[in-house]
Amino acid sequence: MAVSNRWMHFLLFVCVLVEVLELELLDSGPLHHLWDAIILMTYAYAASRISGRSGMLVVMLFLCGVPWTMDLLNVHWDGADIESVFWGMSHTALSFVLARSIFTVGKVSSVEIMDAVALYIIVGLAFANLYSIILWHHPGALTHASVPAGERPPYGLVLYYSFISQLTVGYGDMAPAHRLTRAVSILQALFGVMYIAILISWFVSLLAASHLNRKP
Repeated sequence: MAVSNRWMHFLLFVCVLVEVLELELLDSGPLHHLWDAIILMTYAYAASRISGRSGMLVVMLFLCGVPWTMDLLNVHWDGADIESVFWGMSHTALSFVLARSIFTVGKVSSVEIMDAVALYIIVGLAFANLYSIILWHHPGALTHASVPAGERPPYGLVLYYSFISQLTVGYGDMAPAHRLTRAVSILQALFGVMYIAILISWFVSLLAASHLNRKP
């Protein structure tokens, strides 16, 4: 694999981590928009290169560009979380591209490991977008001690809930209070457990096959 291609995978991995930290620690201001623009372009370029389809560049720029523009211009519609819809679609599209790449590869390297971790985090972001969409219609669907009953929790808490559900940590400070969030929480917890088990099995089988092929 070319060095430039390895750097592209590394940059994607870094941008995924930055997006999580930025959403939690830096949710406004010009630096927030700058980071979002860098993440947007990286996601679009990575999806295009990994999938081998130039059309993915246009698709991802559109899916990520719409919420970025809305956030920059502070455009909001009551009753519809358009930003979460588009970010959710972009994260989902990138997840499928990465999953297809990881589970069709013939060997394990640092690139596949980075992509596997990036995929796990991106799915957590996609679930956070889904919770946000549900909360626009059912503001009290997720409860937290710091949020008055029936009110919509801030996105930072939604993101936090998404990852503790996926990691099956279960601190108990935040809980689903609606059938939709309960159903999604179950699906996310199942993904969190099954993904790691399937991924380890897949990588071990590739390493075993590689070892057997090297024998004289």
